[in-house]
Amino acid sequence: MPIAETSELAANRYFSKLLTPIVKRLPQAYIAENSNKFLVMFKSFFKLLAKQDHVTGLVVECFNFFCLKLNEEILKPIVVNLTKWATSNNEFLSNRILTIV
Repeated sequence: MPIAETSELAANRYFSKLLTPIVKRLPQAYIAENSNKFLVMFKSFFKLLAKQDHVTGLVVECFNFFCLKLNEEILKPIVVNLTKWATSNNEFLSNRILTIV
């Protein structure tokens, strides 16, 4: 099995079978309380988008479920932070993240 195929399968398993179901099940209060830690985690995931295009849909799906758990008061600073972070990084990454956010 080629390395690229193995990497794609591993990413699929990580996001769709492990992380996204966990984010879906986490209580809203827990996510709100730890939103800054989740922000750091999602920034690292978004960095993957520049290197591994096949994870885009998986990262977006997981991020969407995360956002659905947040109220506007918590979501707005996260979106602003991500937007600033994305625009301060390379152009490819900022274009990808800004279309997601």
